[in-house]
Amino acid sequence: MSDTQRPPEHGGRLSERERTKVEGRFGMVLLLLIIAVFFSISAPDGLWAWLATAIILAASLSIAMWASGVRPKVVRAWLGVAVLGIGASILIAITQEVRPAGGYLAVANLLLTLATIGAIARRLWQHAEISVLTVLGALCIYVLLGMSFAFVFEAVGNLRSQPFFASQETGTRSDYMYFSFITMASVGYGDLTPQGGLGRALAVIEALFGQIYLVTAVAALVGNLGRARVP
Repeated sequence: MSDTQRPPEHGGRLSERERTKVEGRFGMVLLLLIIAVFFSISAPDGLWAWLATAIILAASLSIAMWASGVRPKVVRAWLGVAVLGIGASILIAITQEVRPAGGYLAVANLLLTLATIGAIARRLWQHAEISVLTVLGALCIYVLLGMSFAFVFEAVGNLRSQPFFASQETGTRSDYMYFSFITMASVGYGDLTPQGGLGRALAVIEALFGQIYLVTAVAALVGNLGRARVP
């Protein structure tokens, strides 16, 4: 029986061997997500950078699905969806103008991040004990939230006639990703500011989500390491 099919031991708890394997997978997901964020901010704005980010996200999704213990058929199905999304992104980027293509690619990447959040949340919900695995999964979700908002900002900025930022006509993938994490961390350098009601509302929602998530979910998990969850 494979690891993904083996039933959990002791009322939902994992054995030490299984826990080590899953923690390693979630650690790999977190590393891939950090690489995707760094690459999105530091890489020059262009089609190849967008597509490389989509490929990294697809890899993160497949590993998260694998670590979530879902059936192999489901993992293969989601991999097929990710490949189709990347192929559609390439086709859109080739046939459409640069700005609308960036918006469509942002929507495709947003779907990948939301699917990854769902896969990780599913695995954590089934875990009966709060451990390093739970904290790693929560950190992955935090990074994915920042990336999701960045893709929302990019889609809004590229698919609407009004620029998203007040200080410049157009924004790059680097600008949106940088602005998203700075907003979520409540740093507020002020070099990039949204204009219009929609952009400002989205920025406020992200700041609220980021702070509430850190001071409640992550802090509670860290403070309860090693304890069993209430059924």
